[in-house]
Amino acid sequence: MKGVLRKLVSKAHHVDVSVVEMHAGTGKFENVERAIASASKPLSQYDWLVITDDDIDVSSKALDLLIQFSEDASLTFSQPAHSFISHASLFVTQRQSSSLVRETRFVEIGPLTLINRRAFGKIIPFPPSRWCWGIDVYWSHLAKLNNWRMGVIDAVPMTHLKPPGGSYPVDEAVSEADALLRRLGVTEGREILSHSRMIL
Repeated sequence: MKGVLRKLVSKAHHVDVSVVEMHAGTGKFENVERAIASASKPLSQYDWLVITDDDIDVSSKALDLLIQFSEDASLTFSQPAHSFISHASLFVTQRQSSSLVRETRFVEIGPLTLINRRAFGKIIPFPPSRWCWGIDVYWSHLAKLNNWRMGVIDAVPMTHLKPPGGSYPVDEAVSEADALLRRLGVTEGREILSHSRMIL
């Protein structure tokens, strides 16, 4: 994690870092909530929540650029595009060389996600989930209801160093996601993964 945090620095913004050790048997976002609770200020006093895993590589200028592009494009949820050598699982999040920012209907729960304060009160606390699959689809649902923009920042690529789903049972994650989305009344399907429109 220290290697990632050395890269996610800012010259333009005040950044508070809150890191917690993953508790065995708990989901990613349960641990994110613990990190939020451990932060030096209440979440309401921040403009952006940046959630990162420890298995990525980014430029040392990435954070300032991600925030700048996200604000220029009025994005509520954003993420860097996956580089051409990154372990990516979805085409919509892979880097498109002709674009700086694309509006999408989907932003992943990781490995690096930015969330604007507009959404804090609607998405936190996060839905309880062990594997957390489906939470990003729920975000897409909320974004549509609230007219929030979501987007992928092609100008700021990241490299995911490990294949997704390599350390947990994917079939259990899929089953849990299906149950989670049914419980939340979310009907969005795979069409959210095909929407992509260059805006910068």
